[in-house]
Amino acid sequence: MATLYDQLVFFENFNNTQWFKVTEHIKEIDKALAELEIRSPMVRRIGSLHAPGLFDYHEIDAAKYQDELIESWSRSNFILSEIINKRINGIDEGLEYRINILAHDNKGKDRFLPRGRDADLNHEIAEMEKLVGDMSYLKHNGIWYPDNPLTAFVEFAIGAYAVCSLPGFIFPALASKLGISGGSAAITSSLFGIRPSNSELPLDKARYIDEKVFKYSDNLEPGN
Repeated sequence: MATLYDQLVFFENFNNTQWFKVTEHIKEIDKALAELEIRSPMVRRIGSLHAPGLFDYHEIDAAKYQDELIESWSRSNFILSEIINKRINGIDEGLEYRINILAHDNKGKDRFLPRGRDADLNHEIAEMEKLVGDMSYLKHNGIWYPDNPLTAFVEFAIGAYAVCSLPGFIFPALASKLGISGGSAAITSSLFGIRPSNSELPLDKARYIDEKVFKYSDNLEPGN
């Protein structure tokens, strides 16, 4: 799914893209627009840039198109709407700021411990993901969700014990020959429950969006 960041960057780079013949130009633009899920009225206006016999593309007002994108997204994304409203009222708490607040739960020992389920927080993160991409490891999916070593270890150990206890199961004999124990297998499995570090967060994309959103917001009046 295309994010707001993807769409903003498309218009940022539009005038620098090396288009070729007008027919290929239109084809490539149509493909890019479809992939980025950019719809009318912007699509119709971009299409009008291509007059018959035109072999050089027209430059567009990228900032204007980006502002229209932000306005459109703000009507359906409450995170973006809140950022704009706060900026209008003199509070600079952009997307990067909000992501960093959430990232506190993914630092130090907390990164390796189970988290209680928080549906409201998960919804907030899901809305942010529409803007900048995947941040699923910040979600609070409940203590039995295997996104941490402790839960992964416990769930694997329970599962391994249950399976190995089945009548006629050959694993215990095979495991003893190979020198494998259920405990060592469980410990190994727990490593797969380690959440990514905060260095993986899309803060550069958030920073880019903040720059564009703040410029857009500075031209608005409170109550708009």
